[in-house]
Amino acid sequence: PEGFQGPLAGLLMALIRTPTDWLLSVPCDVPFLPDTLVEKLLSAVQADKYDCVVVSVEGAMQPVCVLCHRRVSAALQQFLMSGQRKTGLFLRQQRLCLVDFPDDGHTFRNINTPSDVRWLEQAVLK
Repeated sequence: PEGFQGPLAGLLMALIRTPTDWLLSVPCDVPFLPDTLVEKLLSAVQADKYDCVVVSVEGAMQPVCVLCHRRVSAALQQFLMSGQRKTGLFLRQQRLCLVDFPDDGHTFRNINTPSDVRWLEQAVLK
């Protein structure tokens, strides 16, 4: 839709308003995030070495599962003002750490469509 700013605009608003240094952002359509997600991402945070810590699954970045330091808010604002909206592109421009998670076939799977719900009912909620 025209004027839609995408998930990065939401991330920017959260980063601006967070009272903490780090902010975790995850998608609402991924219901099986691992219990160890926060612990594993936080364990990768090293003082000022990284700005963003992102989930990867077998080497493939999952850019909407990200732990960001609030210091990236200025860069993110500039990125959005330039008309860019791709989350992965923005993250690759930051000091980035990827944290790999195993691919069990459903942990990071999006549930958005009726066929996704059918898959969920058959494969996971047996």
